[in-house]
Amino acid sequence: MRVQLSVHGDGERWVRMCAGSSFSSIQRPAAQGPEPLLSERFGPVAVDMSLRVKGSSLHYAVRRWSFFGIPMPRAWGPRSTAVEAEQDGAFKFDVEVGLPIAGLIVRYTGVLTPES
Repeated sequence: MRVQLSVHGDGERWVRMCAGSSFSSIQRPAAQGPEPLLSERFGPVAVDMSLRVKGSSLHYAVRRWSFFGIPMPRAWGPRSTAVEAEQDGAFKFDVEVGLPIAGLIVRYTGVLTPES
């Protein structure tokens, strides 16, 4: 898997490439509410997540989502388990995303190291 990061306005574009396929998203700070959130947009879908440090890991939790900018019920939205951590100077991740009816959409796990 390759991940390419680039600055995109007030956020970052993440392009994930694996086995000849790729998908991308834009991450940026979400509109402020009771807690700071990170917004990740995949085309017409935006998912706002809280970030919590547990031990030495960073955990993402879906708080709200929208479709074409329209807030949608959480019960219909994506389910995600996402954990990041540092491991021997590299970026370790474990991400799983699914939908209530469709089930698992994507799962990827591993360790990223910078290209020379």
